[in-house]
Amino acid sequence: MCIRDRVVCRLDATKVEEGIEQIELEILQTEANLKTARTELEIQIVEATAALAKARVAQDRAQKEIEKYRDGEAPQERRKLEVSLKKTQTDFVRAKKDVEDSKSLLAQKYITQSDYEDTVIAYESAQVQQESAQVALKMFDKYTFPMAITDLDTKLTDAQREVTTAEKRGDAKLGQKKVSVQQ
Repeated sequence: MCIRDRVVCRLDATKVEEGIEQIELEILQTEANLKTARTELEIQIVEATAALAKARVAQDRAQKEIEKYRDGEAPQERRKLEVSLKKTQTDFVRAKKDVEDSKSLLAQKYITQSDYEDTVIAYESAQVQQESAQVALKMFDKYTFPMAITDLDTKLTDAQREVTTAEKRGDAKLGQKKVSVQQ
């Protein structure tokens, strides 16, 4: 027979209370993890945006460097070489005429042998300078200009690849952070 309001059996509440405390701790831990994941997602968005912007600036700079060289520096450098060649050609023609004139003056004894030899040396020097100017222009056309354009094209290609990489890397990391938030 059971009597009302009388305790017949007492269950131990310790395990239930420990279970509740454990669940409350897990909830707190999950909330902290969620907050951390959201913060990491925000940070990743900022970093991905910054990396992409930096890569695009590098790409734009590489493009401008190509244009600057091709449209400004290279033609200017080539023009200087052409002017130098023209000057050395003029100097060579003058030196050649001086040698011819000096030869006839030497024959008539109006100048000394030493003066004539100085004129010949100046002629030979002008000839070497002319040849050097011709070689410099050929070297520019054959090697300097093409190599510089190739180097600049490579820099542009690298910069374009870096933009693509930054986009893909940013998307991948953002995807990972979004999954972390959803979990």
